[in-house]
Amino acid sequence: MPNFSNIVIFSQGRSGSSYLTELIGNHSQNKTLTRPNHGCEIVHEDFSYLWTHSSQSKYFEEYIASHSCDKNLVVKIHYHHCEKDLAEWFNQSKNTKLVEIDRRNKLEQLVSLILSQNTNMWYGSQYPSFSFPITFNRLSKFVENLEKEKSRVRNLITTPIHPIMYEDLCVNEKEQMKRTFDFLDLPYEQTKIWCKKQQVQTLESRIKNYEELKKQCEQTSFAEYFT
Repeated sequence: MPNFSNIVIFSQGRSGSSYLTELIGNHSQNKTLTRPNHGCEIVHEDFSYLWTHSSQSKYFEEYIASHSCDKNLVVKIHYHHCEKDLAEWFNQSKNTKLVEIDRRNKLEQLVSLILSQNTNMWYGSQYPSFSFPITFNRLSKFVENLEKEKSRVRNLITTPIHPIMYEDLCVNEKEQMKRTFDFLDLPYEQTKIWCKKQQVQTLESRIKNYEELKKQCEQTSFAEYFT
């Protein structure tokens, strides 16, 4: 058996996974698997094409083996790209550690997604100033789909997963990373990253019908997104 671990970061789109992957992957004992995309300097391998393979676990294992080195390999995978056989591989693996990053404010996550889809800019912080409407139905469906996919994968995986909230990471990066590196059996290091927070404007300035949407959400669980 190789003397290293596979560190898998589970996430959903626009949840801060690139930010976390940088923080973990730039540790001196780790190596992040990357690929060229969107003209960026570095883009983390997210295995978005796993669904094209009849055996996800076999492909993933072969891919990891082909990149083996004297460091821990760090990869990220979106929940909707993980099927049963890959989840079972994670459950059985003795040298794989799982981390997940999620976002409390799903409205901010949706706004981030719309920004990226409209500008084709998935990394960085220089986004044009424009606003767009968001219906209550769109927000509701978005949150429903996120929760459905996360629940599906969580029900498949029995091995421990270390959870991180994006908002907590932004507020106290050092504390959150100390906890994360401890889970990964790594000494704490303050790592350098190139990722930048995408959304620099407020929700009120991005959402054209902000007040209308806020009112529609008042008596729902979505009300917390506006506080």
